[in-house]
Amino acid sequence: AAAAAAAAASGEHLERDTVVVLAAKTVVGEMEMLTRAGRMATVTATRPVRAQELKYDDFLQLLARNTVLGYKVMTNLAKSAASSIAQLNNKMSSCNAVLDLYLNDNRACHRRPAARCG
Repeated sequence: AAAAAAAAASGEHLERDTVVVLAAKTVVGEMEMLTRAGRMATVTATRPVRAQELKYDDFLQLLARNTVLGYKVMTNLAKSAASSIAQLNNKMSSCNAVLDLYLNDNRACHRRPAARCG
């Protein structure tokens, strides 16, 4: 983590620290608009970007003034949240499958003579 922070501060990009590469016009920070829980990730640009910050109160006012835009934004936020949940579910399913294999093998090992367990 310290290496990543130092790399980010120096402008150096460490490939091993990359979680995802985002496409142009990608929205980041959308979960904050839904949860108000604070940021959940750090975004580091590898090349120049144009970005705009939207404060929560300004976001709500914008949606209140333009209900069609509000509908589109909230639909996209819901899709993004659902996609994140689906990805997490897939990862958890994989972890559970590995854990089940380990536990089943471990249980079988306890039923065998000690010399056959490894």
